[in-house]
Amino acid sequence: PEVGDISANLSVKNFLDPEINLQMTSNFQLPFLADFFNLRDLADMQGEIELEMNFHDIIDFTNPQHAISKLNESYYTKLDVRDLSFTTSKMPVPIKDVDIHAELNGHEATINYCNLVVGSSDVSISGSIDDLPAIIHHTDKLVDTRLKIESKLLDFHELTKGDSAAFDEQITDFKMDLDFKSSARAITESPSLPVGEFFIENLHAQLKHYPHEFHDFHADIIIEEDNMKLIDFKGMVDETDFLFTGGIEHYSMWFTEHPVGDTKIDFDLNSKLIRLEDVFSYKGANYVP
Repeated sequence: PEVGDISANLSVKNFLDPEINLQMTSNFQLPFLADFFNLRDLADMQGEIELEMNFHDIIDFTNPQHAISKLNESYYTKLDVRDLSFTTSKMPVPIKDVDIHAELNGHEATINYCNLVVGSSDVSISGSIDDLPAIIHHTDKLVDTRLKIESKLLDFHELTKGDSAAFDEQITDFKMDLDFKSSARAITESPSLPVGEFFIENLHAQLKHYPHEFHDFHADIIIEEDNMKLIDFKGMVDETDFLFTGGIEHYSMWFTEHPVGDTKIDFDLNSKLIRLEDVFSYKGANYVP
């Protein structure tokens, strides 16, 4: 093309249950891609993307859990995005300094880093999926997905400017670890919430208008087809501590158009110390003296 280069070998056998064999390397300047695909919603695009891929598998559209022998399958992908920036009518502020390095090697996919700046806010993400092909094949195998999210500043007032649901708050020193254990089929085919176990670890945040520090947060949530269990949800708001456990029976009815039946909610709350000014003050006013 005008800017960049691409080299690829592709073979597809049997369009009903295609066996796909692809090797590709590419390097593009993103302004060229924006013009080539006529991306009208994106403006002032800058940056560079490199992609290297080696893919060999059978995709059975009728029975996606079907897979060829691991001796024959091949998965390798490396993605590099450097200095990506653009503006869009869907965001009130520009997106800039996007840098991504991600790899799929065998079955494990790793986001080494994904850094971006949105207006004055910044986000840094890293993580892994231990079996990405299991998601492609919609298997029942349990897939472990881990994400680590950090930010020096999240300015929600700037990010939601002009939105009817604008939120006037700033968060600094934000950190959170997420761990999801669920199958691809449970995520994509569940009629309500995806069945599995979800963890929130080491959440920390300092808020501006709700001038308190959230720290040492932990949550373990088990979602079943019809019930939800909160094994323990604990943390601290400044000096206030809490431990919340409980569950919801028959939560799935709330995802129907016309809910019918009963939902049972049962929970326990324990705390060694509750400081009301830590919980109920906002913008200098304490609403529960």
